[in-house]
Amino acid sequence: MKSKLPKVIYKGVIEIGDVKLHVAVLDDERRVISETSVANAILKSRSGAAKRMKKEEESGGAHFPVFLASKSLQPFIPKELQGGAPLVEYLDGGRKEQSYDATVLPLACEVWLAAREAKALMQSQLDKAQNAEILMRSLAKVGIVALIDEATGYQYDRKYNALRVLLETYLADEIKPWTKKFPNQFFAELDRLYGNENRKPSQRPSYYGHFINTYVYKPLENGVIDAELSKRYKADNKRNRKHQYFTPFGGNRFEIQVGRIMGLLEISPSMRWFTEKQKRQGQLSLFYEFD
Repeated sequence: MKSKLPKVIYKGVIEIGDVKLHVAVLDDERRVISETSVANAILKSRSGAAKRMKKEEESGGAHFPVFLASKSLQPFIPKELQGGAPLVEYLDGGRKEQSYDATVLPLACEVWLAAREAKALMQSQLDKAQNAEILMRSLAKVGIVALIDEATGYQYDRKYNALRVLLETYLADEIKPWTKKFPNQFFAELDRLYGNENRKPSQRPSYYGHFINTYVYKPLENGVIDAELSKRYKADNKRNRKHQYFTPFGGNRFEIQVGRIMGLLEISPSMRWFTEKQKRQGQLSLFYEFD
């Protein structure tokens, strides 16, 4: 029978100083962190008392984290962790594993810091609170979810929702009124490098359009935006200019790219020099035949 447990799709290690946190992303998009990692990060060692208290709690049906098992911490345990913290079961390859939801880590750190603030810790526990403070400061900079995504490589997996958000950032649902986006100098530089006479917009060579698509639109988000723009452009029977679909943010990024390319055109001694420059930056040239 096929298991219904979530599966690991990415895993990795977050390094904070000498601390290593073993983390993973599951196929239901939950982020998890191993109990041993958190215990080592805060306690640096497992005390016998903590182990015993954890065992006593578990005998009552709860799974109490060893890193919160000290009696000094009990008055500061938040309601989310009272009675223990639920473990997440999942499959790593063919092996069943258990870990905590990643949000347990900052909650645990807050418990230690609250206990220290209330002077409820023994002298021998103050170093644990210091460890928790170091972790909290590190996590506050970027957040535990972002850290896990970076450590595991999940940030590079653009699922539907992430792509939808990206497109909504760049592209608007309504069509903006047409305004001039390419300065005359842009086309004057193309005329110079291609050896053409200055012409009216309607008489410009069609390969100017290919140039603009390749060097202005396609570099935006590695072609993701251009692909969606092209679909909308064709669906509207090419009645609008591509830049009319941009949001203010997308329009700003577009104008920056126009300016970058025009600046490079202005210093280019030839079209071959320009295209070689772009090739070295990882962009394919289609224009040697016109040089």
